[in-house]
Amino acid sequence: MKLPNARIESFSKKPDNGIKAVLLYGPDAGLVATRSKEMHVAVVDDLSDPFRTVQFTFSDIKDDPARLADEINAMSLLGGRRFIRVVDAPASMPEEIGDAILSSKSDTLVVIEAGELVPTSSLRKFFEKEPEVVALPCYQDDAGTVRRVAEQKLRASGYSYDGDAIAHLTNSFAGDRLVIESEVSKLITYMGDNKNITLDDVKNCVGDNAESSLDVLCMAVASRDLAQIEKNLNRILVEGIGAIAPIRSIMRYFFRLQQVRAAINDGMNEQMAIANLRPPIFFKQVDIFKSHLKIWNTGAIENMLVALVKLEAECKQTGSPAELLLSRFLCVVIARKQA
Repeated sequence: MKLPNARIESFSKKPDNGIKAVLLYGPDAGLVATRSKEMHVAVVDDLSDPFRTVQFTFSDIKDDPARLADEINAMSLLGGRRFIRVVDAPASMPEEIGDAILSSKSDTLVVIEAGELVPTSSLRKFFEKEPEVVALPCYQDDAGTVRRVAEQKLRASGYSYDGDAIAHLTNSFAGDRLVIESEVSKLITYMGDNKNITLDDVKNCVGDNAESSLDVLCMAVASRDLAQIEKNLNRILVEGIGAIAPIRSIMRYFFRLQQVRAAINDGMNEQMAIANLRPPIFFKQVDIFKSHLKIWNTGAIENMLVALVKLEAECKQTGSPAELLLSRFLCVVIARKQA
């Protein structure tokens, strides 16, 4: 089933006991990871308990749904509700996996994580239709949500802040939830025992820290700026975000370029095509987005998207270090396009 937007945050922090499984999907990989962790914490009080937590990749259970069914129905040796996390789910869903979830009599919570899914995907349709499971979309945070997330995190840690300080903080970046929370955590570490945050504190701490965001990496890739690609990719990997989130963020950025390019090709003017994007482009990024439309034509965008899909598959299937594959792709493939 679908949840009203007003219920999504509270549900993520305390999933209903009667819900057997949750699908987390959408372009914001950071928000998918955040909500998955919130549910894990809500279900399992000791995250180090190996009897109450299981993780699969979708490929682990795709051809062996009985393996998932066995884990769903298994009992913890020490009692307590169990949590099963399934990552890297595709758009299609074998009927046997749905049967394994719905036929369960246990209180185990299954969380399945996926990327962006069209409404017609069988995975999304199953979770939106059945009353005992829930589909939660994870889209990029808008300016209002960025501010709310930052304020909640600061208040929970006992910090107060000036109005211009929080305004500057939340206008410094937009998008991936993990990046937002990482930047606020850096500010908290910077402040230490000083509990009142001023505008100067934010400027001194954040400054160009927003340069480490996935959004800036995407813009560097679309600009074919090798120096900025290397600089921002290194920062992202040092922050522990991993390789898949940047790949999906770059893919999302090129999907948006493709959407605007298609609208322009159909006769819409550029300004209107950009204004129609949802979520809207962060206002500070509109001009550079326009420049990217001049760099990338329809065919080049399509080729880039195909290459990114292939790259994500290689990161998951070849056993090679995903960070190395991503770095090589960005620094070699983009360089080749410049040649």
